[in-house]
Amino acid sequence: MNSEKMPKRTYGISMIVGVSLIGAFLFVFSLCSIVQVVRNPSLSFNEIFNHHMLDLLLVSGISFILLWWLLAYALSRPLNMLALELYRIGQGDRSPVKIKSRVREIDSVVLGIDMMMWAMHREDEKKGDNDVADPNSDGQEFREKDRPDNA
Repeated sequence: MNSEKMPKRTYGISMIVGVSLIGAFLFVFSLCSIVQVVRNPSLSFNEIFNHHMLDLLLVSGISFILLWWLLAYALSRPLNMLALELYRIGQGDRSPVKIKSRVREIDSVVLGIDMMMWAMHREDEKKGDNDVADPNSDGQEFREKDRPDNA
């Protein structure tokens, strides 16, 4: 994998959405402040700043915490579990993926992985291929089988 294409720092989806939400709130409250200045030019900058900044901090903070918790629970946790399941499959374990999620897209991915595993198992049975790696094995029997006879 080319390291130049990989981002230098990664962030969780909860953080990305939360920071985006704070940016959106900052934009909207700034726009509201501008509208208030246009409608009522006698308001001082401090009055508008203090009034809107308190609202911005309160609404953004509560929204950030709620969204972070929701995304961590509904999306990040199942995705991390899915990554562990894919690692398990990569090690040779072909049992079905055991992830329960209330997120439709995660369930679709889990179903797709299970269908792929079923198709691979069926293809192995058609070929009579019993060389599927045992996840509890160190692979010695497969290395010996692939070794040339003259070695």
